[in-house]
Parts: sequence; C-alpha cells; structure tokens
Amino acid sequence: MNLAPIFTKYEKIDMPTKLKSKQTTVSPHALGFYMPAEWQQHAATWLAWPKNPVTWPDRIPQVEEIFLQMIAALAPHETVKLLVDDAKTEDKVLKRLRARGVNLKNVQMHKIVTADAWIRDYGPIFISKGVGVKREIAYTDWMFNAWGGKYKELAKDDAVTLKLRR
Repeated sequence: MNLAPIFTKYEKIDMPTKLKSKQTTVSPHALGFYMPAEWQQHAATWLAWPKNPVTWPDRIPQVEEIFLQMIAALAPHETVKLLVDDAKTEDKVLKRLRARGVNLKNVQMHKIVTADAWIRDYGPIFISKGVGVKREIAYTDWMFNAWGGKYKELAKDDAVTLKLRR
C-alpha cells in the first residue's frame, strides 16, 4: 500500500502521511505499523486546552494551571502542539506561559475548536514502522463516537483530525 501525503500545508503542522485504511481491508498492523508506547521517542506532544465544565466541574482554573505546568515542563525538550478555540484563548495562554519564562520556540498553537481536552480520544493516533532513517510515521483517524453516544455534545470532536489537515 502506498502512503500518500494528505496535507497541502504539510510543513505547517508537521503531520505525517495518513493510512488510507478506511478505503481498504489492509490494517496498519498488516503493513508493519505499530502504535509506539507513550514513553518512546516522539516528535511532539499534542494537547487541547481544557475548558469543558462537565469534564472539569468547578476545577477549570486548577486544570489550566496543570496544563501550563505540563507545557512548561515539556517545551524545553520537545514540541508542544496545543489546540485552542480562538485567538483570544491563544493570547491568554501565551501570556501566561511568557509570565512563567517558558521559551515559546517549541510551543505551536492551532486554532481548532474542541469540545473537550482529551485529544488522545479523538485526535490523530500516530503509528510507525522501521527504525532510524528508515522509520516511517503515519497516523490513523479513528471514528470518535463520544463513548457510544453517551456525550452527544462531545461528538463534534470527531472532526478534529480532519480540521488539522487544512
């Protein structure tokens, strides 16, 4: 199976190629891909700014603080890609990171509206095969159904990976 790039702005968001597994019966595993463990070397950590009062009842300020600490700890060592709803949120987060002395060179913001912060549930899942210079990276775009339709207001997050392509 040939992996084809899907982004016209590939270099802007550093997304690898997408497996066209939705159009074939060949699985990523059959092609030699696997999902690396969270502690393995990776190019970036993807986060979505927390804001959902259902997920974080009466705790949004505390959770924002934890996200700021997380970004501050990661940014000296790797790229952090943060989804924010709008320019106002982006400015607020950048101001708070600057106040902590965080070097923003490794922090990249993407203005994409999300319903919830759990990007690992709905965002691109990166997979790889091979090692070193022969290492290939791709991603899968699984359907996110908000835990079987349990949280209908979160179902719109299924479109986040598609929005990242633009």
